[in-house]
Amino acid sequence: MSTSEKPTLNTIIKKIAKANQWSIEEIEEDEVHLLVESDGGNEYDVFASLDEELVEFYVPSSAVFEKEADIPGKMSTLLLKRNAQLDYGTWVLEEIDGQWVYGLVYDEHLENLASLSEEDVADFVESLVDECDVFERVWEKEQK
Repeated sequence: MSTSEKPTLNTIIKKIAKANQWSIEEIEEDEVHLLVESDGGNEYDVFASLDEELVEFYVPSSAVFEKEADIPGKMSTLLLKRNAQLDYGTWVLEEIDGQWVYGLVYDEHLENLASLSEEDVADFVESLVDECDVFERVWEKEQK
């Protein structure tokens, strides 16, 4: 790639996905949907979206709430505390299609992402996926 060529999200993610054997579920100009397996063997959706020069990686959990009043305060507090311990990512609560969803977010500048090795990207993406996997086990126990 010449110095005048700017890397695209699609080009970068395709290369990284191939190197890490991640499945590309859907690809658009500014968003890629990946399927990544956790250390525990569960598969998770990972969305990489480009906003100007910032790439946001987002891993939604299965904890979805119809109304804001349904969001558990205790779990939200636990996730906020957990944020201080994470090397990569931040737990967030986002409204998506009229529902509230816990998920993990990690941002990286497109230029920085292009300069990282496939292994470095795998480190933070798989860290997000594994963190979500741990949450899912805790969430499952809370629902019983």
